[in-house]
Amino acid sequence: MMIKVGLLSSTLVDRENTNWKNRFKKYSKNFSIIELDSTFYAIKTKENYIRSVDETPDNFNFIVRAYQGMTGDRRYNSQFSGQTDMYDAFKESVKYVASKNKLKAVLFQYPSWFDCNNRNVNLLRETKERMNNIPSALELNHHSWFSPNICDRTMSFIKREGWIHSISDKFNEQEINELFSIIQLTNVQHLIVHSHGYDCINDLLKLRDKLEILKKKTSEINVIFSTDFSIGAKELIELTK
Repeated sequence: MMIKVGLLSSTLVDRENTNWKNRFKKYSKNFSIIELDSTFYAIKTKENYIRSVDETPDNFNFIVRAYQGMTGDRRYNSQFSGQTDMYDAFKESVKYVASKNKLKAVLFQYPSWFDCNNRNVNLLRETKERMNNIPSALELNHHSWFSPNICDRTMSFIKREGWIHSISDKFNEQEINELFSIIQLTNVQHLIVHSHGYDCINDLLKLRDKLEILKKKTSEINVIFSTDFSIGAKELIELTK
C-alpha cells in the first residue's frame, strides 16, 4: 500500500521572486505528489504544464484541481459558450500530464453550500460522465452528505460511480473520526486526504495512526497539506515509512 504526501502548488510561490525557474524540480526532491490548485481559477494551456511535468521524475504525480466553473462556484463568470465547451477545454489542457502517466486525478472540490439533494446527485453523475476515463476525485464539504441516515448511500454512490474519494479535515474531530471509520468499512481503493494543519507532532501521530488503519483496506492514499505546512508534511513522510 502506498502513501504519497505532498503540498498545494500555491506553496511554491516564491515571495522574493528567486529560484522560480526550477521550482518543481526542487520540490520533487522532497515530495512525490503535488496538487495544482491554480487550475481552479483558470484553465491552463499545455505549455503551462510542460515545464512542471518535465522537471519531475517518472514516479511523480499531479492532482489537478477542477476549474471553478466545473464545480458551480458562485464567483464564476462564464468565459465559454457552454458546459461542453468548458469541459472540452479543461480535458484538452491536462492531456500532456496524462500522456506522461503523471495525472493522479482531477479533483472536484465542491463548495460548502453544495448539499445533498437529487439535483446535485444528478449533477455529479453528469460530471463524471463528462470526464470519461480521466481519473476524477470527489470532495463533498457539506455535512448533509455524511449525516447518519445518508452517509452509507453517499459512500456507495462514490464507489459505484467510479469516483476517487477525497476528504478534508475541515469537519470537527468527531466527524472526521466517524468518516475515517466508514471509509475503512467501505473498502475505498484510492483516498485523497486534505490536511489544513498538523504541524503539531501529536496531531501528526493521530493522523498517522488513522492512515495505518486505512492501509489495510486501501490501495493508495494521497495526503495533501495546505500552504505553510511543509514541515508537517515532511514529518508525516518519516512517520509513515
